[in-house]
Amino acid sequence: MTLTRRLAIAAAVVVFLSWALSALPLNEARRTAFTAKRLHEALSQAAGEAGEKAPFDCGLVLRDENLAPLGEALQALGPIAKGEAAPAACSLALLEEGWGYRGEVSRGSAVVFTARTARVQWTALLPPILALALAIATRRVLTSLALGLAVGAALLAVDGASLGPLSGFTLGTAKIVGGVLVNDFRLYIFLFTFSLIGMVNVATASGGMTGLAQWLGRLAKGPRSSQAATALLGAAVFFDDYSNTVIVGSSMRPLTDRARVSREKLAFLVDSTSAPVAGLALISTWIGYEVSLIENAMRELSLPGSAYAMFISTLPYRFYCILLLGFIALNVTMKREFGPMLSAERRARRTGETLRPGSQPLSGSRLPNVVGRPLALNAVLPVLAVIAGVLIGMALNGAGVISPQGFDGSAWAAFDAARLFSLENNYLIACEDGAWVLAMASLFGSALAIALGAWLGRASVLALLGAWFASWRVLLLAFSILILAWSIGDVNGLLGTGAYLVSALADALPAWLLPVLIFLMGAFISFATGTSWGTMAVLLPAAAPLAYHIGGAPLMMVSVGAVLDGSIFGDHSSPLSDTTIMSSISSACDLMDHTRTQLPYALLVAAMAVSAGYLWATRLTPVVSYLAAVAVFALVLRLVGRSPET
Repeated sequence: MTLTRRLAIAAAVVVFLSWALSALPLNEARRTAFTAKRLHEALSQAAGEAGEKAPFDCGLVLRDENLAPLGEALQALGPIAKGEAAPAACSLALLEEGWGYRGEVSRGSAVVFTARTARVQWTALLPPILALALAIATRRVLTSLALGLAVGAALLAVDGASLGPLSGFTLGTAKIVGGVLVNDFRLYIFLFTFSLIGMVNVATASGGMTGLAQWLGRLAKGPRSSQAATALLGAAVFFDDYSNTVIVGSSMRPLTDRARVSREKLAFLVDSTSAPVAGLALISTWIGYEVSLIENAMRELSLPGSAYAMFISTLPYRFYCILLLGFIALNVTMKREFGPMLSAERRARRTGETLRPGSQPLSGSRLPNVVGRPLALNAVLPVLAVIAGVLIGMALNGAGVISPQGFDGSAWAAFDAARLFSLENNYLIACEDGAWVLAMASLFGSALAIALGAWLGRASVLALLGAWFASWRVLLLAFSILILAWSIGDVNGLLGTGAYLVSALADALPAWLLPVLIFLMGAFISFATGTSWGTMAVLLPAAAPLAYHIGGAPLMMVSVGAVLDGSIFGDHSSPLSDTTIMSSISSACDLMDHTRTQLPYALLVAAMAVSAGYLWATRLTPVVSYLAAVAVFALVLRLVGRSPET
């Protein structure tokens, strides 16, 4: 299909979805409450920018009686801004302006400050719909996100001025991106991600990763043990999916070739322990991104608590990722395959041909130049140091002992170690600066990796520093997606995308069905686009508020897990995904052979994630879902699967 035809289909999809969603009946009370809350926040921010220290408890001035419900909802939220002084006497005038509302706070005849908020309407859906449709049609995620962002900025600027949308398209976009780049939380996420990739590069260059692979290789004496060693190394390199694919595929390929394991099976094991493992890990380059999206959603909903704690609470509902790892364990242990993978494994066992005759394997990726001795300790100790640093740092930050502002001796004197083992008032959950803790821990891990590489690995410090700074090459695209994802998430929040969906769907969707629909939507989008991060960026800001207003925090927890897992499905199984391609490269496997043999396994796991997991997530404990799914996996492998040895 030509690009022109794909773009035409994308345009038709945008028009149809916009028309269909604009026709949905809205809960006007919800919409008014959302608009009032957003205008109240905008006025409070404007008061702070104007240097006002006192709260404003204003009398309402209505110039349009149709705005009376909005005025009542606004007054119910209490005084504008915060301060120690007595409330200032003032008047608040509400005006309808363009596609939004303006509030003017006055003392006497003088206007003190004004603020504007966009109207919660169907146009709020245009940026995410446009971004998704273009991403699917063009397969260019960066361009699609950028255009969706620019359209959203233009919609925010529709205020009756003839050049408003044009200035929004240009200056508005620049302002939103600039706001992302000066946000402390997001800067810490950048630092954490860069440092963690740098630590992996140093551990590789110092010989640590080679030593770890050699140690695992001693366990590999046949097809099953070599597959188990590959899966174990994949689980060990949990901190980044890109590093995982390169390290595991390149390191284990000689071992699996010797054991007559097909390249297709190697690529499956590499791919299945990259994004699914990194997306689950408590410390990885993924968690910074995932937590940042959750933090945005929690801020939009004014929810208290830590975004990191919310991420941890979603882990029991990450059915696809966890079940995929369970399937791998059963598959390797039972030594049974089915579908195209069975044919590939039988070919390798019987003929020794690990590649299909006539296939076009992608060239094998090379590991970074190793300048030190192959010593597993150089890789293991820095990772353990980061894990310990995060746990200790979160506990101390939750207790108020350390923060970006420094050390608090009085909080240290009052530190109660018993609260670390309590479910209530736990210091770890009370941590408010999780991104800062992650950044500091990863810097410490990087410093330790360099020190160990120079001392035990006998590598040059300059060479190790060069490996650390080389992180930018890997992360340039990831950071670009990150910036645009945060920006379009901010635009969606300002336009009220989630608020519109809540107003339209909160009273129509049953709670038990929502996680299923979210997972399926995320799976479709991520498979079609090949990107998990782009899918999360568009889907989570809309899904989280919808779930919260239908079923509160418990349903939001399940639904956030469904967004993350549905997005990872495409990253794992789509031939357009960078990790799928990189797994094929590092395993020296034909890309379409890898996709064709992996897809039946991925679809089986996804089917069980829906039917045994998300369909019952609001009614059953996750343990029951996992036991049922594992039983089905064992049954399928026993009845449908066959041994490649026969």
